[in-house]
Amino acid sequence: MKTFHLEVFPIDLYVATVKEKDFVQENYLLVTDKNEFVRIDDDCFDAEMREALTIPVVDKKGNFGCLILILRPETIEDYVLVHESSHFGDWCNDFLGLENNDFYSGETKAYLIEWAFKKLQLYVNLYNTNRDE
Repeated sequence: MKTFHLEVFPIDLYVATVKEKDFVQENYLLVTDKNEFVRIDDDCFDAEMREALTIPVVDKKGNFGCLILILRPETIEDYVLVHESSHFGDWCNDFLGLENNDFYSGETKAYLIEWAFKKLQLYVNLYNTNRDE
């Protein structure tokens, strides 16, 4: 599991694979759309159902962040990383109360999506490099 902290905003992006399932379930809770904290279900780690998944979470210290599970890092394509980065951008928009929902005010959201995509690419590249060694 890897944590990326965005210096510009007080948010964290967590990235994990199926291998970190126990650690994730022991240290993070899913934040529902009603701001309830619930256990991250085993189904979230099902690589047969999906390639990746973005989950708003809170850790044991009460820090909020966004967890992106990369369920098939060996074969994941960039378009899936872009898709999940977009969900991260939406979460940041909501969590930070940003007003960037149109072309003229969307630069911040575009930056957040780009940043997340670069971090996901880095994570997948490191994962696959370490797997091959």
